[in-house]
Amino acid sequence: MLLGGGTAFGSWTPTPERLSTVAASHAATTCREVLGHPDAGEQVAVAERRGDWTYVLLAGAGTESICLMPNDLVGQEPRSAGAFFGSYNPDAATPPILEADEIDESTSMQGSTEEGWFIWAEGYVGGDVTGVTVHTSTGLDIEASVVGNRFAAWWPSTEPSSEHPAETWSYTVHLSGGSKRSVG
Repeated sequence: MLLGGGTAFGSWTPTPERLSTVAASHAATTCREVLGHPDAGEQVAVAERRGDWTYVLLAGAGTESICLMPNDLVGQEPRSAGAFFGSYNPDAATPPILEADEIDESTSMQGSTEEGWFIWAEGYVGGDVTGVTVHTSTGLDIEASVVGNRFAAWWPSTEPSSEHPAETWSYTVHLSGGSKRSVG
């Protein structure tokens, strides 16, 4: 049970499982097919599994695609957009220049699938950042995936309303020397 008794994304875990190169490639192909855009040479920046759900972030020269989909959709012909959420940005900003211990959240988005409401956040990390923990206003602590100079995390949430204000979050950045610091 998550978020005050809700069961959205019931298999979700706060710790990601990194996908193999083959599984990441299948997730990238499915993401492109469902979003309906051709392969423009984007590379898999982050590919993870949390429970029964796969998240993939594709980045290329000026483009970015992000998809959240059930694991059983990965590598299959797209069946229904109801169990899928994706975003394609053909005009992605140039990556920021960061200090070694910095983090830059470039995108956060809220949305829903047939499973329920969720939030994702992704961005860039400096060269000394080895881990990122997301702390939500609802009390979740989520381990973000950190690969190269990118980070990403997603989590179940509740659709904002007058009874449920929009969720907020902050970060703890873990550094290569073993120290950590709070951000935002």
